[in-house]
Amino acid sequence: MTAASEKPFDFPQIRCQLRARRRQLTLFEQQQRAQLICQKIIRSAAFHSSRRIAVYHAGDGEVSLDTLIDSAWQRRKQCFLPVLDKIIQRRLFFAPFISGQPLRTNRYGIPEPAISAQQRLRSGQLDLILLPLVGFDLQGNRIGMGGGYYDYTLAYRRQRNHGARPQLMGIAYDFQRLEQIPRRRWDVPLQYIACDQGIYHCGRRQWIR
Repeated sequence: MTAASEKPFDFPQIRCQLRARRRQLTLFEQQQRAQLICQKIIRSAAFHSSRRIAVYHAGDGEVSLDTLIDSAWQRRKQCFLPVLDKIIQRRLFFAPFISGQPLRTNRYGIPEPAISAQQRLRSGQLDLILLPLVGFDLQGNRIGMGGGYYDYTLAYRRQRNHGARPQLMGIAYDFQRLEQIPRRRWDVPLQYIACDQGIYHCGRRQWIR
Protein backbone atom coordinates (compact mmCIF):
# COMPACT_ATOMS: atom_id res chain seq x y z
CA MET A 1 0.00 0.00 0.00
CA THR A 2 1.40 3.38 -0.94
CA ALA A 3 1.55 6.36 1.39
CA ALA A 4 -1.03 8.16 -0.75
CA SER A 5 -3.57 5.34 -0.29
CA GLU A 6 -3.09 4.89 3.45
CA LYS A 7 -6.08 5.74 5.60
CA PRO A 8 -5.53 9.00 7.50
CA PHE A 9 -5.36 8.88 11.29
CA ASP A 10 -8.87 9.66 12.53
CA PHE A 11 -8.37 11.41 15.88
CA PRO A 12 -12.09 11.90 16.71
CA GLN A 13 -13.03 8.30 15.94
CA ILE A 14 -10.08 6.79 17.81
CA ARG A 15 -10.71 9.12 20.76
CA CYS A 16 -14.34 7.99 20.87
CA GLN A 17 -13.40 4.29 20.72
CA LEU A 18 -10.79 4.53 23.46
CA ARG A 19 -13.05 6.54 25.76
CA ALA A 20 -15.81 3.96 25.29
CA ARG A 21 -13.46 1.10 26.11
CA ARG A 22 -12.22 2.95 29.19
CA ARG A 23 -15.78 3.41 30.45
CA GLN A 24 -16.42 -0.33 30.07
CA LEU A 25 -14.15 -1.10 33.02
CA THR A 26 -16.04 -1.99 36.17
CA LEU A 27 -15.51 0.15 39.25
CA PHE A 28 -13.48 -2.68 40.80
CA GLU A 29 -11.26 -2.93 37.71
CA GLN A 30 -10.72 0.83 37.71
CA GLN A 31 -9.75 0.82 41.39
CA GLN A 32 -7.39 -2.16 41.04
CA ARG A 33 -5.61 -0.77 38.01
CA ALA A 34 -5.42 2.75 39.43
CA GLN A 35 -3.86 1.41 42.63
CA LEU A 36 -1.25 -0.50 40.61
CA ILE A 37 -0.38 2.49 38.42
CA CYS A 38 -0.18 4.90 41.36
CA GLN A 39 2.19 2.59 43.25
CA LYS A 40 4.49 2.42 40.22
CA ILE A 41 4.57 6.22 40.01
CA ILE A 42 5.18 6.58 43.76
CA ARG A 43 8.24 4.34 43.46
CA SER A 44 9.63 6.28 40.49
CA ALA A 45 12.57 8.68 40.58
CA ALA A 46 10.43 11.34 38.90
CA PHE A 47 8.01 11.31 41.84
CA HIS A 48 10.72 11.16 44.52
CA SER A 49 12.62 14.10 43.04
CA SER A 50 9.54 16.32 42.73
CA ARG A 51 8.14 18.66 45.36
CA ARG A 52 5.44 20.42 43.33
CA ILE A 53 3.27 17.93 41.46
CA ALA A 54 0.28 18.68 39.23
CA VAL A 55 -2.47 16.05 39.45
CA TYR A 56 -6.04 15.93 38.09
CA HIS A 57 -9.55 14.94 39.09
CA ALA A 58 -10.36 11.68 37.30
CA GLY A 59 -13.54 11.55 35.23
CA ASP A 60 -14.92 9.65 32.25
CA GLY A 61 -13.09 6.48 33.30
CA GLU A 62 -9.66 8.13 33.68
CA VAL A 63 -7.08 6.60 36.02
CA SER A 64 -7.73 7.89 39.53
CA LEU A 65 -4.77 9.46 41.33
CA ASP A 66 -6.30 9.38 44.83
CA THR A 67 -3.69 6.94 46.16
CA LEU A 68 -0.85 9.01 44.76
CA ILE A 69 -2.28 12.27 46.12
CA ASP A 70 -2.55 10.80 49.62
CA SER A 71 1.03 9.54 49.39
CA ALA A 72 2.27 12.94 48.18
CA TRP A 73 0.60 14.72 51.11
CA GLN A 74 2.12 12.20 53.55
CA ARG A 75 5.54 12.97 52.11
CA ARG A 76 4.87 16.72 52.43
CA LYS A 77 4.87 17.25 48.70
CA GLN A 78 2.61 19.94 47.24
CA CYS A 79 -0.18 18.93 44.87
CA PHE A 80 -1.75 21.25 42.31
CA LEU A 81 -4.85 21.03 40.13
CA PRO A 82 -5.24 22.65 36.70
CA VAL A 83 -7.34 25.82 36.64
CA LEU A 84 -8.77 27.40 33.49
CA ASP A 85 -7.56 30.89 32.69
CA LYS A 86 -10.60 33.16 32.55
CA ILE A 87 -8.92 35.59 30.14
CA ILE A 88 -6.81 33.58 27.67
CA GLN A 89 -8.63 30.64 26.12
CA ARG A 90 -7.02 27.19 26.50
CA ARG A 91 -4.38 28.35 28.99
CA LEU A 92 -4.05 26.53 32.30
CA PHE A 93 -2.72 27.70 35.61
CA PHE A 94 -2.16 25.37 38.57
CA ALA A 95 -3.69 25.88 41.99
CA PRO A 96 -2.59 24.36 45.31
CA PHE A 97 -4.76 21.41 46.35
CA ILE A 98 -5.00 20.32 49.98
CA SER A 99 -7.34 17.97 51.82
CA GLY A 100 -10.71 19.50 52.69
CA GLN A 101 -10.17 22.53 50.47
CA PRO A 102 -13.33 24.04 48.94
CA LEU A 103 -13.67 23.38 45.21
CA ARG A 104 -15.81 24.94 42.51
CA THR A 105 -16.69 23.55 39.10
CA ASN A 106 -15.45 25.20 35.91
CA ARG A 107 -17.43 25.49 32.67
CA TYR A 108 -16.76 21.83 31.92
CA GLY A 109 -18.03 20.68 35.31
CA ILE A 110 -14.49 19.85 36.52
CA PRO A 111 -13.67 20.77 40.16
CA GLU A 112 -11.05 23.49 40.70
CA PRO A 113 -9.65 24.95 43.94
CA ALA A 114 -11.42 28.17 44.90
CA ILE A 115 -8.40 30.43 45.32
CA SER A 116 -7.25 33.89 44.32
CA ALA A 117 -5.25 34.53 41.15
CA GLN A 118 -2.18 35.38 43.26
CA GLN A 119 -2.00 31.78 44.55
CA ARG A 120 -1.80 30.18 41.09
CA LEU A 121 1.41 28.88 39.56
CA ARG A 122 2.50 28.67 35.95
CA SER A 123 3.49 25.28 34.57
CA GLY A 124 7.19 26.17 34.61
CA GLN A 125 7.07 26.50 38.40
CA LEU A 126 6.13 22.83 38.82
CA ASP A 127 8.45 19.82 39.02
CA LEU A 128 6.13 17.17 37.60
CA ILE A 129 2.83 17.27 35.69
CA LEU A 130 0.69 14.12 35.55
CA LEU A 131 -1.54 14.27 32.49
CA PRO A 132 -4.63 12.14 31.80
CA LEU A 133 -4.54 10.39 28.43
CA VAL A 134 -7.11 9.03 26.01
CA GLY A 135 -4.42 7.38 23.91
CA PHE A 136 -0.63 7.20 23.75
CA ASP A 137 2.32 5.69 21.93
CA LEU A 138 5.83 4.92 23.17
CA GLN A 139 7.29 7.90 21.33
CA GLY A 140 5.64 10.18 23.88
CA ASN A 141 2.72 11.25 21.68
CA ARG A 142 -0.71 11.51 23.25
CA ILE A 143 -4.37 11.85 22.43
CA GLY A 144 -6.20 14.04 24.92
CA MET A 145 -9.81 15.15 25.09
CA GLY A 146 -9.33 17.42 22.10
CA GLY A 147 -9.33 20.84 23.75
CA GLY A 148 -5.59 21.40 23.45
CA TYR A 149 -5.25 22.92 26.93
CA TYR A 150 -2.06 21.14 27.94
CA ASP A 151 -0.45 21.62 24.51
CA TYR A 152 -1.22 25.34 24.56
CA THR A 153 -0.03 25.77 28.15
CA LEU A 154 3.18 23.79 27.55
CA ALA A 155 3.92 25.17 24.08
CA TYR A 156 7.28 26.56 25.25
CA ARG A 157 8.46 22.97 25.79
CA ARG A 158 8.68 22.52 22.01
CA GLN A 159 11.64 24.89 21.93
CA ARG A 160 15.05 23.24 22.05
CA ASN A 161 16.32 25.55 24.79
CA HIS A 162 13.57 24.84 27.31
CA GLY A 163 14.47 24.00 30.91
CA ALA A 164 14.15 20.61 32.54
CA ARG A 165 10.99 21.53 34.46
CA PRO A 166 8.37 20.35 34.59
CA GLN A 167 8.72 16.66 33.84
CA LEU A 168 5.69 15.40 31.89
CA MET A 169 4.17 12.00 32.66
CA GLY A 170 1.06 10.69 30.93
CA ILE A 171 -1.28 8.35 32.85
CA ALA A 172 -3.34 5.65 31.12
CA TYR A 173 -4.36 2.00 31.03
CA ASP A 174 -2.37 -0.44 28.91
CA PHE A 175 -5.17 -0.88 26.37
CA GLN A 176 -4.99 2.82 25.49
CA ARG A 177 -1.62 2.27 23.84
CA LEU A 178 -1.45 2.72 20.05
CA GLU A 179 1.32 1.73 17.67
CA GLN A 180 1.93 5.27 16.45
CA ILE A 181 0.16 8.61 16.79
CA PRO A 182 1.03 11.30 14.24
CA ARG A 183 2.76 14.23 15.94
CA ARG A 184 1.21 17.52 14.88
CA ARG A 185 3.10 20.81 14.96
CA TRP A 186 1.39 21.95 18.19
CA ASP A 187 1.81 18.67 20.11
CA VAL A 188 4.08 18.61 23.15
CA PRO A 189 5.65 15.13 23.61
CA LEU A 190 5.77 13.41 27.00
CA GLN A 191 8.87 12.20 28.79
CA TYR A 192 7.15 9.31 30.59
CA ILE A 193 4.07 7.12 30.24
CA ALA A 194 2.71 5.39 33.35
CA CYS A 195 0.34 2.45 32.81
CA ASP A 196 -0.41 -1.02 34.21
CA GLN A 197 2.75 -2.48 32.68
CA GLY A 198 5.06 0.07 34.27
CA ILE A 199 6.56 3.45 33.47
CA TYR A 200 8.05 3.95 30.04
CA HIS A 201 10.85 6.48 29.62
CA CYS A 202 10.21 7.80 26.12
CA GLY A 203 13.62 9.44 25.73
CA ARG A 204 15.55 6.34 26.76
CA ARG A 205 13.09 3.98 25.08
CA GLN A 206 12.94 1.64 28.04
CA TRP A 207 10.51 0.42 30.66
CA ILE A 208 10.97 1.28 34.34
CA ARG A 209 9.22 -1.57 36.13
